[in-house]
Amino acid sequence: MVREILRVTNISCGCNKVMVTVEDGSNFIADAVIITMPLGILKANFIEFEPKLLDRKVTAISDLGVGNENKIALRFNNVSYPCLYGSRAFVYDLEKLSDEFAANFVML
Repeated sequence: MVREILRVTNISCGCNKVMVTVEDGSNFIADAVIITMPLGILKANFIEFEPKLLDRKVTAISDLGVGNENKIALRFNNVSYPCLYGSRAFVYDLEKLSDEFAANFVML
C-alpha cells in the first residue's frame, strides 16, 4: 500500500513489523517502510523514532548541510563520448574501454 501526503509523527519498529503514526492519529502497520522526507524535516526532529536513532546516525544527520540545488542542462554540437546503443549496452561497453578513457568519460 502506498500512502502519500501524510504527515508522519512517529515510526516504531519492533516484532518484525513497523508502525507508522500520522498526524491525525491513524496507524499503519507493515513489514517494511520506505519514507522520503526533506533533510530539514529530519534534522528538525519532527518525527519520533522508536527505538531512538543511534547517536552516530543523529550526529551524521546533524552534520549534513542543507542548501539550494541547481540543475544544469548542457547541449553539445559534437558528441565527445563513445556511441553506445541501448541502455543495457552502456555498462557492458563502458567496461570494455580503457581505464583512463572510462575515468575521463565518467568525469565529463
